Amino acid sequence: DQGAALPYTKGFHLICQLVAAMNPDDLDAMDESVPFTKATLDNLLGIVHNDESYRYYFDQFIRAQQMRKCEGPADQIKKNVQWNYNDFLRAPVANQIPQVQQLKQQLASMP
Repeated sequence: DQGAALPYTKGFHLICQLVAAMNPDDLDAMDESVPFTKATLDNLLGIVHNDESYRYYFDQFIRAQQMRKCEGPADQIKKNVQWNYNDFLRAPVANQIPQVQQLKQQLASMP
């Protein structure tokens, strides 16, 4: 879901599952098809990304979403979201971005 730029392994997945309850705004949100903000990605990977490296992550995330297989209406909605790069560059966590809030409301209201 996060794209080729995120160094994702089974070990990373297991660690994220273990500590996700303590970090609901980032680790727990990994599987929600929402990109990490720059601040979250910096904290997760322990490095400060410059604009170029964060843009690479963001573009790879978008590419991964466009290539995903849709198994239902919710997947189609997630696949078609046009994320605003600048919102994710500036916000501390994705839950503070109105577009993310709207997506979550839309998905929650689906039958």
